[in-house]
Amino acid sequence: MSKVCRLIFQNRVLPGKSIIIDKKLFLNAKPAIRIYRWSCPTVSIGCGQNLDDFRNFIKKGYKVVKRITGGGAVIHRDDICFSIVIPKSASFFGNIKDTIYKIQSGIRNVLNPYIKKIKINLKEPDRYTKFCFLTKSKYDLVSLRRKISGVAFYKSAKAIIYQGSIDIGKLNFSFNEFSNLLVNEWQKYFFKN
Repeated sequence: MSKVCRLIFQNRVLPGKSIIIDKKLFLNAKPAIRIYRWSCPTVSIGCGQNLDDFRNFIKKGYKVVKRITGGGAVIHRDDICFSIVIPKSASFFGNIKDTIYKIQSGIRNVLNPYIKKIKINLKEPDRYTKFCFLTKSKYDLVSLRRKISGVAFYKSAKAIIYQGSIDIGKLNFSFNEFSNLLVNEWQKYFFKN
């Protein structure tokens, strides 16, 4: 897989640097999977959201950054995040819903032994909020009414980038172990040799 897809694992990356890395990967339009954690409490907001609406988090010591993808704001503390870049040349480039389903299926398969009754939500939400994890959207990963993972995307003529967050709760995974398990699952769907 690493021959056809760039893999990047970053445990504790600075928020501003993280946003720049994802933009560069997306503009490069080559296959990439990046799995990372933030170096400090951070709120990432969707590209359509206004930074001014989240100033109260800055006063509380959070960094606030704007993602390239849409969706609601995510409060990052102990979660693990990911970005997947798929170039237009990939056979599954335009199939957004199917790709999100496959991303979430890989996460579900990794977490299934540890989290009870984990499933992919197939219902549209009744309402949306400005915070991602307060709304259970279609294809979100949920367990016993708790949202585990959400995914947003942004598409250009050259590539799609998917960005997501995985709330691992109090699970005691090593970052590298969890990253490798995710990549092993995702390689069943993406960037095969």
